[in-house]
Amino acid sequence: MRLMLIIFSTLFLLSCSKPATKLTVATYVNGDGQGNDTVKWEIFPLQDDTKSVKIFSFSDPNYPEFRTFEKEVPVNEEYTIIHFTEKRLARRYYYLLFDDSHFEIVSQRFLKMDSVVNFRDLGGYTTADKKSVRWGKFYRSGRLNLSDKGKELFNSLRIRTVIDLRSKGEQLVKSKPVNANMIHIPVNACNISEVVKLLKNNKFKQEEARQFMEEAYISLAKDYTKEFSNMFEFLLDSLNYPVLVECNMGSDRCSFASALVLLALGVSYDQIVEDYLSTNSVLNVRQEGSYAYKLMPEAQEAVTTLLLPNRSLIDLARREIISSFGSMDNYFTNALNLDSMKRERLKALLLTSKLVIDD
Repeated sequence: MRLMLIIFSTLFLLSCSKPATKLTVATYVNGDGQGNDTVKWEIFPLQDDTKSVKIFSFSDPNYPEFRTFEKEVPVNEEYTIIHFTEKRLARRYYYLLFDDSHFEIVSQRFLKMDSVVNFRDLGGYTTADKKSVRWGKFYRSGRLNLSDKGKELFNSLRIRTVIDLRSKGEQLVKSKPVNANMIHIPVNACNISEVVKLLKNNKFKQEEARQFMEEAYISLAKDYTKEFSNMFEFLLDSLNYPVLVECNMGSDRCSFASALVLLALGVSYDQIVEDYLSTNSVLNVRQEGSYAYKLMPEAQEAVTTLLLPNRSLIDLARREIISSFGSMDNYFTNALNLDSMKRERLKALLLTSKLVIDD
């Protein structure tokens, strides 16, 4: 599985000789799991006077100032490989400084964790006021069925709180114990286990699957405001971080919960949709829906519809919220009990300003 992290942010190139130029910088990190990271970057539009990028690494996302210089690379090379010889459990974070004038902090978004699907860090997304979601603070994943090696990697992330969105029935299939506080907030919407029997009897086809998912997303938006309000109460406590939100496959329920958090922080809807759809690149439908390959073709199509994110679904949930509550702000304030003061508190916990740190 290719691990790719994508951060899109709008930056201003500082110059004393000419007006600031608006740039878009895209950075990526691919890890091979053996201690080597490929760091990539793209600048739009490419500036003739942007000559090099200095690359630093650091291991604690809370302290980027304690970083180690790795190398300086011409910008037009667009990538470099960082090699590490020591044993490395978790990923490194990288500080990319372009011509000593503007920077990006980046790391692997998707982490390969044995027996756990769709494990990712939601750091790096940017807000309209040029702030960035902190890395290493807020994660999402599928059920924590951790192997010993996976548990070692999980513990290295120092996650303090796991918010489990699985239904009570799903929680009977327990996650393996982890060194974190487990919070159960059951959300039954999108629980496809209830339709598996129909699938196996070839009584659930693609159209039924599409309707099931649409109703589930409407339910997420309207019927679980108390549960998501409860989630935000945990996210407002600094002692709970880092936090992981978990559901069965780290997809629909985690996607909706993550979208709410990112929207509350001021991340653009386009970035949220991009994060939502990125599950399509990491979820192995053949593996996760292996039971379907003994079924009729119509049932197999239904399984694919149930498992893979579709933009129409997240759009449907957003429309339902705006239709029912008038606006996202009203939804946060009146339905989720997340008023402007609480949102500012959340931003203080999860956002960081984009300031160049002196060498």
